[in-house]
Amino acid sequence: MSDRLLKDKLMTVLIRKLREARDYLYSIVFNWLLDRLYPWFDHQCLTGLMLLWFERAEPYYRNHGMCSDAHKIADELFICRNLLKRIFNDDYLDMYFNFEEPFISHKIHDAKFIKADELATRQLKQDIEYLFCRMFKRKFLTWWD
Repeated sequence: MSDRLLKDKLMTVLIRKLREARDYLYSIVFNWLLDRLYPWFDHQCLTGLMLLWFERAEPYYRNHGMCSDAHKIADELFICRNLLKRIFNDDYLDMYFNFEEPFISHKIHDAKFIKADELATRQLKQDIEYLFCRMFKRKFLTWWD
């Protein structure tokens, strides 16, 4: 075997080992950060991670997108980001019911609260359906650059 072939083979092995070490280090750091940011793995964790991605992807597509539909994709990502932000914050009831006013428990306020709860639950379901059934199902494979 010539010296040139031996050097090339050693360099490829070295590069592969460095990439494996880098990937291992990235996985350790990612897992550590994930444990610190989201100690519980529930829908908040998933929506939080997705929200982080959408917050970074939307400005990238808007400013540096290479494909011809970059601005259209950025608009779709903006819609998804806002829906995820509403789902993550879970403040649907605040839109319909004012918690600042004094709460007196009688039939009028109870009926008002029940109606607001029904509207908030319906709005949450609509947001989830629009995000996952419409945007993700139809547009997910077109978000590349």
